[in-house]
Amino acid sequence: TVFFKVEKVTVVGKTIYDNEKIIKTSGIKIGDNLFLTDKQKSADRIKQSLPYIGDDKISNKIPDEIVIDVKKTSEKCAVKNGETYVLTNERGKVLQVGVTDIDEKLTMIFGGDVKKAEIGKNIEFKNKETYDLLDEIMSLVKNIMLKILHKLTYLIKWMLK
Repeated sequence: TVFFKVEKVTVVGKTIYDNEKIIKTSGIKIGDNLFLTDKQKSADRIKQSLPYIGDDKISNKIPDEIVIDVKKTSEKCAVKNGETYVLTNERGKVLQVGVTDIDEKLTMIFGGDVKKAEIGKNIEFKNKETYDLLDEIMSLVKNIMLKILHKLTYLIKWMLK
């Protein structure tokens, strides 16, 4: 149809990738139909192909624009895998494989036999309980960090009085 053609694709949010790379990876093109574009497929393609994008949402902006809203993610865990490490975000999404130089700030995971570590997908362990444990550890780390931040904020406010 001649109505609702995509005339503009806009990326909002900050990531390590430039906007053109995100748009190209989405597969959305100028001239596509605004309503027939498979936004979920495009969003999934972005998250898998560009691993340092944690979340994305693709929406229509009438009359002729598609907006790709992206949020970055970062390394939170280093999972020992043989002689190297697999770096994942807090949800277990694989960001890098075969890493030998590890940032000391990362949560180190040893003893989880990695079944599959494919960039852009969640890490798979031979024992499913290991993934559940990783998820629980990351949740605890996040909660502890929030408590520390809250206490520091309170301390700073008290000191500034």
